[in-house]
Amino acid sequence: MLPECLRIIFLFLVEESPRNISPSNYEVPDNTCNNEIKRNKKTYANIPYIITKDLRSCTLVSRHWYEISTPILYAYPFHNFHNIRYCNTRYNQKEHDEAFKPYYKLIRTLMSCIPEEILKQHLPTYKFNNELKYDFCKRANPTCNYFSLIRGLYFTEELFNLSSWDHYKDDWLPSYFPKHVSGLGLPLNALIEESFVLLVMKEFVKFFCENCHDSSSILELHELLQRDIYYTAIESLPPKKLSGLKELYGEDILQYVIECPTRPRSGIIYLYKNLLPITNLTLFGNKAINSKRQANYLSHFISSQNKLQHIILSEGELSMLNNQRKVISERYYNIVLPSLAVHKEWLVKLEFRNIHFGEVLDQGTVNSLASIENIKELKLIKCNILEGDLIQWARSINKLEIFEFEALDYPTLYIPEKFLEILFQNSSQTLVKLLLNYKRNYNQDSNILRKISQYLHNLTYLYLPTLSSRELLPVFVKCQKLIYISFGLTYNTYNLKELGEYVPKFLQFIQFRDFRDMNDILPNDALKFFLQKSVENGRLKYLEIKGNGNLPQEYFRFTKEIGIQLIYEA
Repeated sequence: MLPECLRIIFLFLVEESPRNISPSNYEVPDNTCNNEIKRNKKTYANIPYIITKDLRSCTLVSRHWYEISTPILYAYPFHNFHNIRYCNTRYNQKEHDEAFKPYYKLIRTLMSCIPEEILKQHLPTYKFNNELKYDFCKRANPTCNYFSLIRGLYFTEELFNLSSWDHYKDDWLPSYFPKHVSGLGLPLNALIEESFVLLVMKEFVKFFCENCHDSSSILELHELLQRDIYYTAIESLPPKKLSGLKELYGEDILQYVIECPTRPRSGIIYLYKNLLPITNLTLFGNKAINSKRQANYLSHFISSQNKLQHIILSEGELSMLNNQRKVISERYYNIVLPSLAVHKEWLVKLEFRNIHFGEVLDQGTVNSLASIENIKELKLIKCNILEGDLIQWARSINKLEIFEFEALDYPTLYIPEKFLEILFQNSSQTLVKLLLNYKRNYNQDSNILRKISQYLHNLTYLYLPTLSSRELLPVFVKCQKLIYISFGLTYNTYNLKELGEYVPKFLQFIQFRDFRDMNDILPNDALKFFLQKSVENGRLKYLEIKGNGNLPQEYFRFTKEIGIQLIYEA
């Protein structure tokens, strides 16, 4: 079979990367797996695909199949682990191992490509006043340099965590390293300290950056607690590796290259030398602007791109900033935001995170935002002061298909109702996915919730804060195209029997959040009646309940009988 035909067949064996990601960070409705680790998505890249066991099996069939399938397998290997986190007390050791052991098997495979003398030189030579001698095994040469196949560079604290690497060192240490140290009778892992692990991590990152594919397309550099690893990644990327980059997201990367004169290759000259070849980005993300110089460079860099389609601008948590820092940040965005208008014809995705717009934005900046008329996906995460002149921007957005809003709750809950209402009204014909994420007290005004049923009749995906059945009923009645809905369930005012009569006929997935106690909230078999009507009048397939309450086993039996998959997380 021709290689290209076989490659196309292998691409049918990969999974499409997640698209419908909720605020709790997992895909719906297709992914119904009740695994908390899989929900911790931390990536901004548009990952082309996710590796499956079937594709891995293809590498074992024959040499020919191996040569065709391996480049697919190793193109974006780190992004396949974007969903794991380290040191969360909710995970038991078994869950940790299930998440991390496959990752460190990948590290071990990649370690085999690094020349052995590079790693051996960092082993300790003395311990307990004794000279250490190592009886190394014969090194098996790798079939190919797997680093050279990697197109997606992905650095996060979860994957490059010193404590994690130290804990799982038995899983990634090269196979030619001895298990015991001659003369002392001690296992090697008992002698290895974190200082050695850190040196190996730096060698790994350096070799990774220097030897990855010349046409790398994705670079995500999240902030790392181990700054030496962060600096090594930046300094080890040759310009030729970046020239074909399509997606770039960096946390503090501009601060590093401009504000770190103690590093051997830092400063504005090094920045230009490495980033100037990048002109064809489709996605760009930056976290934190800390000086006017950074703001000017960022504006120039955004303007220099040919056709940016997705831009992410973010700051640190606003609740951690003082008023002076907010004002300074606002002024920097008067420099940066006008550069977005350069891409007004192509920019379709825009994300602002933790940005305090304030009253300092000048009219030119507002006009620049208003000129971006093709936005189809907008995310406003914990932003402030979306009022005043920014109403002009809201009026200009009329092609929105996806909108996510997470409210700032410091010092008090901030809901820009006028801004949101105009956005809903202008996007009434196009908006299909809406996420409103904030903690709401029962007695808080529900005006913005009423606007959903008033304007947004074409929604298929809806994520809502806590609300009562009285507030939910108009949504069910008016939004009949819904396929997925999620809402908080903490009030004892739910009349599920009435809601069951109006369940949207296309609804397939319902998520009840913040559930407390079945007897208090859903008495007298109301849930059973609601589900029965949802099946009779619609297409409900999945029900997920999240909270602290106890769900009787009879509900699992009942949902199974009527063909609904019940997902319960206490």
